[in-house]
Amino acid sequence: MSSVWDDPEIGEEDTTPVPDLPSAAPLTLAPEKLEALTIEVVERVVREIVPEIAERLVKQELDRLMAEPEAE
Repeated sequence: MSSVWDDPEIGEEDTTPVPDLPSAAPLTLAPEKLEALTIEVVERVVREIVPEIAERLVKQELDRLMAEPEAE
């Protein structure tokens, strides 16, 4: 089974590069800020990715159901 990462419809121009962090700079956040940032990132990913995946799955299922002969 393939994943969205293997989707040929998603090109390099559709992705956002992750900025490089300086290797010498430690990344420290207060637990509350880390939690808020985590929630923000997860919600953003869910809003952007899940509808596309759901739409694709619904279309695939409809295509499959439409291809089946009707049982009477």
